[in-house]
Amino acid sequence: MNTTGTLGSTAVAPLRGLALGAQAVPQVALCTVTATAIGTIPAGVGLLMLPPAVYATRLLARRSRRQAARWSGVEIAQPYRPVPAAGGGISGLWRRNVALLSDPATWRDLLWTLVNPVIGVLLALLPIALIVFGVEGLIMPYIWEPIANHGGSNWYGFIHVRGASDAHWAVALGAVSVVAGFLTGPALLRAHARWTRTLLAPPAAPQPSVMPVAYAAAA
Repeated sequence: MNTTGTLGSTAVAPLRGLALGAQAVPQVALCTVTATAIGTIPAGVGLLMLPPAVYATRLLARRSRRQAARWSGVEIAQPYRPVPAAGGGISGLWRRNVALLSDPATWRDLLWTLVNPVIGVLLALLPIALIVFGVEGLIMPYIWEPIANHGGSNWYGFIHVRGASDAHWAVALGAVSVVAGFLTGPALLRAHARWTRTLLAPPAAPQPSVMPVAYAAAA
């Protein structure tokens, strides 16, 4: 169910971004395992490693597609080709690996696990980062003096907090940052969903060329 556009969805968007950012950990792990499996196929080890790694990556990718649809209204189609029954034994395992590696979606998923933990995480975590930064500003009147007494840095953003008046300016900046975190949450969540669609959606079918038609008309 699409829950975008409501006050509740705006309020929870930063937390949803945090949940998306946390998925970077299994994405990096699966990218490492899949790449290792592909590299060790000639030694035979990869034949056993690749199928479970690919299937686990697909489960995680399907979850991201569902979240994009439910949280941002961005539908992402499933691009996977059906895996034919390969039979048992080494020959069956080999045919299963060939089928997975010949599916372009396998390589798109691998690219997703490689680059999403960098770009996707930035989009997902920015709202919660703004809120956390803002909360620090809101409590600055209570913490600036202990920080200064212990030799800590009293810079809050571009404000050098050296007294109560500076701390109050930090409160104002912190309030703006908290509001910005909540207001930008839904938009950045949609940007993350569109980024996910760019990587995980099936490639667009090539459009038929109009040149033969135009040439025939001219002739």
